[in-house]
Amino acid sequence: MTQPLPVDRVSNLNSQPSLFADLPRAEIQTPATRAEIVNSTAPIAVNRGVPRVKRPVRDQFEFREICVDDLVPSDHPVRAVWTFVMAQDLSSLYDKITAVEGGVGRDAIDPRILMALWLFATVEGIGSAREIERRTTRDNPFRWICGGVSVNHDRLSRFRTGSTELLDDVLTNNITV
Repeated sequence: MTQPLPVDRVSNLNSQPSLFADLPRAEIQTPATRAEIVNSTAPIAVNRGVPRVKRPVRDQFEFREICVDDLVPSDHPVRAVWTFVMAQDLSSLYDKITAVEGGVGRDAIDPRILMALWLFATVEGIGSAREIERRTTRDNPFRWICGGVSVNHDRLSRFRTGSTELLDDVLTNNITV
C-alpha cells in the first residue's frame, strides 16, 4: 500500500518522489514569535506563502565548452612527464599494434598515453591501475594526459605487465635525469 508523500513546506516544481519518500518525516514546529522566525534555520511558511528555493537537478544533461589544455597550468609537473615520454623511443610498443591504416580493427591507445599515465602515477605515489582509471575521469592532470581518450584499468594493467622491461628502463632514465 502506497502512502501519500508528506507535504513539503518548501516549494520546488522539480520535486519528485525520492528514494527515501517512505521514511517518516520530522514535523517542523511553527515558531510563535517574529524573533524566532528570524533566528530559525528551518524553511517554513508563515503567513507569506511557501518559499521558492533552487534545488539541485542532477538528471539533466550539461554541455560544457572546455579546452583540455587549459585544465593544467603551464608549469605543472605533468607537462614535464609528457615532454619526457615524447623524447623516449617507444618504437617497440608501436610495432606491437596490429590496427593499421587501411586495415581492420579498433584503434589502439597511443602507448605514449599509457606510459605517461604510469610515470605520472608513479610520481604521485599511485601504483594501482584502478586508481589511475578513476583519476582519468576526475583529476585534471590525468585527464590532460588522456586528452579525451578513454583508458580502463584492464588496458593499463596489460600495458604495465607487457612492457615491464621498457618501463623499468624509462623509469631508470627518468631517475637519472
